Amino acid sequence: MLKKRNRLRLRQEKNFFSQAERLSGSGYTLLIRKQTHAEPQIACLTPKKFTPLASHRHRLNRQALASCEILLKEHALAPFEYVLIVHNSFLSQDKKLVLQELQDRGNKLYSSPGK
Repeated sequence: MLKKRNRLRLRQEKNFFSQAERLSGSGYTLLIRKQTHAEPQIACLTPKKFTPLASHRHRLNRQALASCEILLKEHALAPFEYVLIVHNSFLSQDKKLVLQELQDRGNKLYSSPGK
């Protein structure tokens, strides 16, 4: 379970999707907004289009957030706002590779000059 300070509340954000940078991977889509905070904030979404049953969507969200929590404990993510949109094939992927890709992409954006 993510701590409250690491949860991103999308209902309170007005223009997140128009300001975020979209990065696609196999089985997931990552949106990163360069809004620097003290700690990274993460939200996880599973579209109803790909996973119609709510129980499966909740399971996917819990597993995705649990894997992101590993990166938070290691202090490996840049202090941005992340939204992870998970598809069905996310469960069949190697979690270490996905976490490494999330970390690399976030740190690459963090070290690059701002827009």
